[in-house]
Amino acid sequence: MFSINKDGLAVGSARSISGIDIGSEIKKLVISGLFLSGGGHSMAAGLKANQNQLADSMRVLELNLGKISKKPKIANELEIDCLISAAGATTEIVEEISAAGPFGSGNPAPIVAIANCQIKYLKVLVDKHIKFNCLDPTGKRLEAIFFNGVETVAGQRVMKNMGESFHICGRLEINDWGGYRRVVLQVEDIATI
Repeated sequence: MFSINKDGLAVGSARSISGIDIGSEIKKLVISGLFLSGGGHSMAAGLKANQNQLADSMRVLELNLGKISKKPKIANELEIDCLISAAGATTEIVEEISAAGPFGSGNPAPIVAIANCQIKYLKVLVDKHIKFNCLDPTGKRLEAIFFNGVETVAGQRVMKNMGESFHICGRLEINDWGGYRRVVLQVEDIATI
């Protein structure tokens, strides 16, 4: 979207979609001389241009965006940000992660994975959620909740194979209830080993 003043200076802003770094694309056009100034980040950008160069710059931007090779999305693909152990899932580390927020569109909460966790003390809540403890190979325990997990393939697999080991991923949260503060993994997915 552009606003053009009486002197022909166009000031604009742009928004993007996942997989296209609009800030980087705008900077390329500044370097090429098609925009007077501009920049931003992967999801949004601002720019200034001469009105008489708008048509050419938009044509070049459209060509550049068309060349971006988007990797094919795998159905239900989940990007994992880091690997952590149950022992490493402390309230201090969750507070540090939370300091990178607020999380939302363009800044999703990190997804952590815990490898080779044995599922213990599984309980189904209100016929749809699965609550359990995962024990990592060091014997450390982490509470986990798989919201709406009962109806999923992964949830069914876990319920049928309690005591087995799985790779688990999700978001770490602090549960501060009943005067007891503890880390809980909000499960996104579970994979067999």
